[in-house]
Amino acid sequence: MSKKKLTVFGGGGFIGSAIMNAASKYGYNSVRGDWQNIPLDEDMGDIVFCLGVGDCSRPDDVLNSHLFILTEIVSKACFDRITYVSSTRVYMGAEGSKENDSLNITPTDNRKLFNLSKLTAESYLEASGVNYRIVRPSNVYGSALQSPLFLPSIVRDAVIKGEVNMYVPPKYSKDYVHVDDVVDMTLKITKDSQSVIYNLASGENVSAASIASILKAKSNCSVKWHDSNCEDIFPLTDISKIQKEFSYEPHLVENLLEKMIESFKRELS
Repeated sequence: MSKKKLTVFGGGGFIGSAIMNAASKYGYNSVRGDWQNIPLDEDMGDIVFCLGVGDCSRPDDVLNSHLFILTEIVSKACFDRITYVSSTRVYMGAEGSKENDSLNITPTDNRKLFNLSKLTAESYLEASGVNYRIVRPSNVYGSALQSPLFLPSIVRDAVIKGEVNMYVPPKYSKDYVHVDDVVDMTLKITKDSQSVIYNLASGENVSAASIASILKAKSNCSVKWHDSNCEDIFPLTDISKIQKEFSYEPHLVENLLEKMIESFKRELS
């Protein structure tokens, strides 16, 4: 039986490359989508869209990567289903975190453009009439040595430099989800799912102090706390929908952080 085509936009990134590498196990033949040259007459099969610039000092790139390229694909391409990788950051400052809860935009948030572009993209898909799915992952981590994401960056500093600089207060807490969980559930949701929007997280918030404690214990690094006015508050991410439908059991960062440290040590030795 031939495998179905899966076109991954953002296939060169951390999440996208992991999805492409795993796609065969889920019955897909994956190809990397070229957003600069979207063919009009080529069947793209199912699409996973995981492009995204998070640096809001580059506003044009934020809007282009999260929204405008998406509209080009939806309006021009031939496909069966498109899965859009959004973010649980849209719940920042909200009272709840169920997929259909009301959401807020915090005026003082210097990354509110990111949230707005994600939510606009989600609303666009809903209004477009296409067959779509949305996954909202929390902060993704894994053992990618060169990843610029928060957890890999501080583990890398702990192993290489023996010092970690924290630019958030010790009580700062948020949810972390392992890239393997993101890959597994994104592909399962793309292939066969009952609902439209899914939170994809661990379901627990871990404080910066807890992470620092593990880093110090397992790598003998020092941790330097810098003054920070960061007041971002994230509710616990509700993962009951994805747990019920897929029997989802996420990895917990406290259990994997030690393995991540050891993996970095091996790669850097």
